[in-house]
Amino acid sequence: MSLTLAVGGLGMLAFSVLQAQARETTGVQASAPLDEDSPSERIGSQVQRRGQLVQTELLGLHGQHAWAGDYYEGDGLGMNVRVLIAPGAGVSSTWRGCTGMYAQNEGEVLMQADGSLKLNYAHSTDGPFKLPTQLRPVRWGERVYLIGASDPMTFINSINMGEEPRTTPYGHVLLRKGDEDKAVVGLPDLPADQLAAIRSVALNLKVTASRRTSSEHRYGYCTDAYDLTFDRGTVDGIRPGVELRLVSKSPYGERVRIVSAQPEASVAEWRDVNHKCGKDRGAELRRWVFSTGSYPEQPAM
Repeated sequence: MSLTLAVGGLGMLAFSVLQAQARETTGVQASAPLDEDSPSERIGSQVQRRGQLVQTELLGLHGQHAWAGDYYEGDGLGMNVRVLIAPGAGVSSTWRGCTGMYAQNEGEVLMQADGSLKLNYAHSTDGPFKLPTQLRPVRWGERVYLIGASDPMTFINSINMGEEPRTTPYGHVLLRKGDEDKAVVGLPDLPADQLAAIRSVALNLKVTASRRTSSEHRYGYCTDAYDLTFDRGTVDGIRPGVELRLVSKSPYGERVRIVSAQPEASVAEWRDVNHKCGKDRGAELRRWVFSTGSYPEQPAM
């Protein structure tokens, strides 16, 4: 599981919009007094109890189970997702952010025929901040990751972008606590078609066309959505889900995801979050160049 806080534009502005939407949706201010009898407090108590049960089971497993563990993904700021998981005690998941608890849930873990883990939560999963619901354990050397069963590209993109294998706790994919200190060799244990998406050589893509598709003013910000068309497609391994990073001269650290692809062209959606509405940046966008990134495989020692 991974949530991209800003699919384009200024990341902190986009996250501010998301926070405002969350407050509107829940109707709860982070500084409001806590009601011990409120549904959220009762759920919080159950999540905490489940977490304690999982930690007790983990102590008994002595780190020998294939996927049980204490996992983290996030940036240390607005996104701090923790998943405590064990085969018997179940799962306790939380998302803490800048203003407190954004989401929490607990429940059972159901092993699926394809090897993935379905998290059967006991409470509603509605809300703007989504916790993982189905995960796939992936080994990389001595490391264990839990990646979204329906979104392996988040993990693959993190590898191509040089963010995995990480050496700090922070990242876009759930990693078992302490595994960031473990070295890796070769490539992760992924199916062949997914391994093929890990690039040994970076590929640059040029924007050949851009089209503004919508403009919305909300929460004091303007969000302009664009479709960006690139000069590379499936012939060069560009497919839906591939993430690109802006490498041409620009004041923005933009990243986009491909949403559709033809043999020699592909399209990504980009959102520009700013304080001014109505400015069409099409001409500027058509000068941008993006890269897939790459990962130099580490040989076995």
